[in-house]
Amino acid sequence: PLTGAQVAAEADTALAGFDDAEKDALSFWGWAKYYVAHDTEKDDAEDHKLSRVQGRLGAEWEKELNPETSLEMQAAVAVDRIYYDSDEAKEETEVKIDETYLQYNRPRWDISAGKQRVRWGKSDQVSPLNSINPQDLRQFIAVDLEDRVLPSWMLRNRWYGESIGLET
Repeated sequence: PLTGAQVAAEADTALAGFDDAEKDALSFWGWAKYYVAHDTEKDDAEDHKLSRVQGRLGAEWEKELNPETSLEMQAAVAVDRIYYDSDEAKEETEVKIDETYLQYNRPRWDISAGKQRVRWGKSDQVSPLNSINPQDLRQFIAVDLEDRVLPSWMLRNRWYGESIGLET
């Protein structure tokens, strides 16, 4: 019979193998939102009904190259479809590359290239330092800040010191 310590050691070994397999796995994620508005007074407006579907579908992958180096990849597509019931307005469907980048990580620095969202400063919806990415203001500020920020094509490099960091 095995002792409790031996069972625990075998379980740790088995779980470590599972964790290593998970690091190299490709994971998928996504979300969708549906909005609808309906005008009850049909004589007042040309658009009586509006519906909108927004969503993102993406994949993430991380590969440990050695104990101090890893490679990450994220790729995503955003879909935005608007439908009006008016003859004057047309249906619109946009499919765009969303946040999609490749990142090389080392213990004291990392570098990434692609379409990215970068947030500098943290506050309640307004950050005076956050001028890297443009914002989608089609719904003004009714949408959460994280959903308004549009990713931009960029090369990003970060260095980490003992008490200070530098980002370019």
